[in-house]
Amino acid sequence: MPEAKSEVRVKSEEWEAELNEQLRLLINLQNVDKKIQRLVEEKRIIPLKIAEVEKKLKNAEQALEDKKAQYKKKQQEKKEKEILLDDELQRLKKLKSRTSEIKTNKEYQAHMVEIETTEKLIGEAEEKLLTVMEQLEEWTLEINSAEERIVDALKEFQCKKEQLEADDSQMGELLNELKMERQKVTEGIERELYETYNTLLRVRGGLAVVPVEDGSCMGCRLQIPPQVFNDVKKNQDIITCSYCHRFLYWGEGLRPVGT
Repeated sequence: MPEAKSEVRVKSEEWEAELNEQLRLLINLQNVDKKIQRLVEEKRIIPLKIAEVEKKLKNAEQALEDKKAQYKKKQQEKKEKEILLDDELQRLKKLKSRTSEIKTNKEYQAHMVEIETTEKLIGEAEEKLLTVMEQLEEWTLEINSAEERIVDALKEFQCKKEQLEADDSQMGELLNELKMERQKVTEGIERELYETYNTLLRVRGGLAVVPVEDGSCMGCRLQIPPQVFNDVKKNQDIITCSYCHRFLYWGEGLRPVGT
């Protein structure tokens, strides 16, 4: 397998050596610009990736705040029910203390009904208070769980942020190297060709130099005339596609060495 790769590399070197010099430089410039375009796009989305991870952290923090707010409401509800229960207990205590003061049977029966009603209200109040206390226990567990998720989200955010920032820095260095390489390549390209290349790069979606494969321009995918194809195969002249006006070259799938 290594021998096959070496053979392809030799063929690529031979093919590149036979290219028209200006065409070779244009192809190399296009390859450098492709790398620059990819890096610029990768660098562009890094802040978006950081923001996405940060959003997860903020969502976890907001979830905790929401649960704490709900817990606070439950605490207030518990306090209100405790006051209500205490009022009924005090009422029951007073009612029972008056029992010995009742003189008639009719008054006694009415008094016992009132005590019974109060005891029923106390039972209902105790049940409601118990329910709220159980809910508070559940909320406590959920708050603890939310706090744990925040710790995990914070660790994930810091770790990914550091990695993404390191990637961004590394891409920046590589981008500077590619720009220097680009400058070196452009120094050998004729001014008029370079201006045309830049125009095509801008209006043709970053693709100004393309190969011809199976008789078609790989930029617009349209079939080129047979005579033009024969001229392109020689790689000795600067030829452009009559449809999209991109620079054309032929290499049977081979590409300049190092790309």
